[in-house]
Amino acid sequence: MDRTKEYYVIPEHHFALSDDRTELIFEQHLPRVSRDQINVEVLEQSICLEFQPYDGPLLSRCYGLPYHVIPSESKGTFLDGRLEIKARLRDALGIGSKLELL
Repeated sequence: MDRTKEYYVIPEHHFALSDDRTELIFEQHLPRVSRDQINVEVLEQSICLEFQPYDGPLLSRCYGLPYHVIPSESKGTFLDGRLEIKARLRDALGIGSKLELL
C-alpha cells in the first residue's frame, strides 16, 4: 500500500536575517511540489502558502513573521522543492551589541 498519498508531512520552515539585517529570509522545503502547484502571498505580518503535492490534496499554511515586512518589496524563488522568500523589513534592525556572559 502506498501510504504517502494519504498524508503529506510538511518539513519545518526556517527564518533568518540577511547579513545587513534589512531582509527577513523565509525558507520552506516542499517535497513533491512543483512551481506551478504553489501560490505564495506575503503580508506585513505573515506569509501564506497554498500548494498541492503530486497526487495529494490541496494544502494551505500561514506563518506569522517575527518582524513587519514590506510585501511589495518581497521576492521569492522555488528550485528543487525549496521555497525561499526574501522580504524587506519595514524597520531595519540596526547593529546588535555584544553580550558579556557571566
